[in-house]
Amino acid sequence: MKKIAAFICLFLISVTVFAQQKISLKGIITDSISRKPVDMATVMILEIKTKTYTDEYGRYNVTFPSAGTYTIIVKSEGSQIFQEKIVISAPEERNIVLKPLKVQGGAITIKGDRDIQRISRHSLSNKEIKAIPAAFGDSLSALTALPNVMRTDGMFGPLIIRGASPDYNGYLVDNIPIYNPYHFGGLHSVINTNIIDEIDLYSSSFPAHFGNAQSAVINVNTVDEVKKFGGYADISMLYSSVVLKAPLKEKYYEEGIEKTKNNGYFIFAGRIGYISLFLKATKEIYEAMGKDVPSEAPQYGDYQIKIKRNFNDRNAISFLAFGSFDKMKFVTEEDSLSESDDPYLTNIKFKESTFSHAQGITYTYTPNEALQNKLLLYNSMMTSKMFFAMRDSDVKVLRDGFEPQTKPIIAGIKESVKIDLIKNYLQLKAGGEFTYYYFRTAGTSFEVNKTSEDLGDEEWLSLVHLGDNIKNQTISGFSEVKINFEGLEFVPGIRTEYLFLTKKTLVDPRGMIAYTFPSETTVSFAGGKYSFFPQLSSSFFQLMPHLSKAKYITPQYSYHSSAGIEQKLGKNFSVKIEGFYNYYLDQLTEEKWIDDEGVERNYKNCMKMKSYGTEFMIKKDINENENGFYGFINYTFDKSQYKTGAKNNNAQLVQDYASEGMYYDPSEYKKWIDSPYDMRHILKMVLAYKYERHTFSTRVQYNTSKPYTPINSGWHDTDYSDPKDPNHERWVPLFGAINSKRYKPSYQIDLRYEYRQRYEWGYFSWYLELINVTAQSPEEEKWDYRYGYSKNNPKIEKEDVVPIPNFGVEISF
Repeated sequence: MKKIAAFICLFLISVTVFAQQKISLKGIITDSISRKPVDMATVMILEIKTKTYTDEYGRYNVTFPSAGTYTIIVKSEGSQIFQEKIVISAPEERNIVLKPLKVQGGAITIKGDRDIQRISRHSLSNKEIKAIPAAFGDSLSALTALPNVMRTDGMFGPLIIRGASPDYNGYLVDNIPIYNPYHFGGLHSVINTNIIDEIDLYSSSFPAHFGNAQSAVINVNTVDEVKKFGGYADISMLYSSVVLKAPLKEKYYEEGIEKTKNNGYFIFAGRIGYISLFLKATKEIYEAMGKDVPSEAPQYGDYQIKIKRNFNDRNAISFLAFGSFDKMKFVTEEDSLSESDDPYLTNIKFKESTFSHAQGITYTYTPNEALQNKLLLYNSMMTSKMFFAMRDSDVKVLRDGFEPQTKPIIAGIKESVKIDLIKNYLQLKAGGEFTYYYFRTAGTSFEVNKTSEDLGDEEWLSLVHLGDNIKNQTISGFSEVKINFEGLEFVPGIRTEYLFLTKKTLVDPRGMIAYTFPSETTVSFAGGKYSFFPQLSSSFFQLMPHLSKAKYITPQYSYHSSAGIEQKLGKNFSVKIEGFYNYYLDQLTEEKWIDDEGVERNYKNCMKMKSYGTEFMIKKDINENENGFYGFINYTFDKSQYKTGAKNNNAQLVQDYASEGMYYDPSEYKKWIDSPYDMRHILKMVLAYKYERHTFSTRVQYNTSKPYTPINSGWHDTDYSDPKDPNHERWVPLFGAINSKRYKPSYQIDLRYEYRQRYEWGYFSWYLELINVTAQSPEEEKWDYRYGYSKNNPKIEKEDVVPIPNFGVEISF
């Protein structure tokens, strides 16, 4: 009997304890339009007067003193208030979706809808950019993990997209065109990653509202919402950056009670690089490899400022300004070269400094849900000073040096309107733009007289004196109609542009059609015509500014076509296959010819190019509060070729080779040649495993090497060589068929570990990367200038490299 009584007492005690245990409710709050987690949303429980906030992953967690019925209220800027009665008796998870703010008293707020095409487009969010190994947390570097995106020089250099020249890409930041997207041609982008919301890459077949690009478009979207004061600090081995952001407050009265609300924001970001310190720290490693530590390293930095003010729910104005600076110089001395190098390289002097700045003011008018109008005033400029000289060269231009000073300035006004003619079924987008180009030059530059690979060829280059103030103006416009019906999406469009200098008008029809089946299978087709005025190219202007005023240069054209299929497999898997064919006509190249007025020209629109292939990608995502594997694998087959059409230059090469007793194909100009950007097979993999505070990730890349022009003979430079001094010899290589050989395929493996600790005020994280773990380097054909052509000269060699460590910490508050 005593045992039964004891059991009953124990049971009653346990029931009482259980009843007094607190009950938790947790979940994720997301936005109904963007489907992204909502951070800093306010979560309140009315009956117990509890208030908490979601973290950056949209997670919330509230505790109830006991089971019962409670009222949960969720508030977030720009969203409708969520309120619901819930009955809770045990711990549970409940996800909440917030809807955009609707009409209240005649005013309207429209939240951003990522209404963009899916074919030939990939997007990376801020968090995805930072998580990719070997990208140094940089937006443009992270793009190289995507299908068919490579760099010109391994880890550095501008982007090669679908086998086309980097000069054909267009870059925009919040619709502001920029001439200088990189530090030193590819080291880092000039936009701090922490102010980027998302970056869109259109590999080709982009819509009609994008212009001044012939191959691909990279569109950077900056942060457009700040709910509370905060920021970031990022310190790594290569650079440090800081971001500060704060909402702009406004007082208002509701039922006689004074309240405040956010009506805008302010963001400031800055970054400074210190690569020279990293090189000094690795001095012992360089010396152990028998290599000199570079005496000079790039110095660079950038800044961004963004301010937005919402006057009311219909009118808003934003201001964005960003800029960058770069400095670099180096001098080669005789003891810094190997014995096999060209002796003309012993006395090179180079220095360069660049400063760029861009700014834009955007006025947005949204009178109702069906209409939105944007007016953008922008200005972008870049100042560049460079000096280059090879003091020991026989080429007078190189021996004396050339010193171009350029300052391209562009200013424009752009207006666009979006009208929902029939909600959810028919939409019109249209816009116009006037752009003013003012290119200022000073100093000297060069012009190529003939194709040559000999630094001692006196006739290779001629000096060009600069001192022009070149003015160009363009007027452009576009129109797109979007038709949606029962899974079908059809977007025909057209773009026009007129250049005052040449009085030429471009008309480019473009379009996209897609159909999504109930099985979440989407089949898409896109393409059109893409035209470009070379006179407006920043790349041409930097090296050959005089071409910006050349009326005889005609527009370049390209025709894009893409077809793809995308399949979603469950909640987190997706598979995407896409084929493309891009054909380029009237591309500018070196070619001597006589125009109708009897004037000799050195450039002509006679080159053709084509690039075609297939891209495959499989991707797995996880919710940001989950543990597990995620990442993607992609494979690309891409064939890129060109045909110079330079008949006269080809004939000159035939003569030059004949004078040395060599043969050069007289029909070379008519042949399709592998492009210097052609990498036939590319396989990439980015995989990560997340467990609580730890994230382990790796990046693996395997690719066919770019083609190269092999050396097939050589000639003795008797003008330089001294018969009495065997150490004073110079043999000049002669090259065979252009881009007719390839090196062995290359691969690279990168590793990354990140530890992130969360606090009420934000998070602290540190990361460690090991880049190029296996110390792989590309092959290179090396010619020894001391000897003639033989089975031992030239040689295929690899440069000795070591894995690159990268360590950094990040604080978010």
